Amino acid sequence: MAAMQAKEIMTTQLVTASPEMPVAEIAQLMTENKISAIPVVTPDQRVLGIVSETDFLRRDETGRNERPGSWWLMLFNS
Repeated sequence: MAAMQAKEIMTTQLVTASPEMPVAEIAQLMTENKISAIPVVTPDQRVLGIVSETDFLRRDETGRNERPGSWWLMLFNS
């Protein structure tokens, strides 16, 4: 059986953020679009990075700077 490929599960209607976008707006976009990450891009659409749910969870400001484990990722690794 062939392994699942990224193209089979990826989102094709991208929601992106600019580097200057407030974090609260990024969180709102993630909630409204039911997505767990947003690429941060330049005006010419060059990817600079990504903001994910985990980034919100491991902020020093929240007192949680460790990376939480993802139980569902372990399913693919076992």
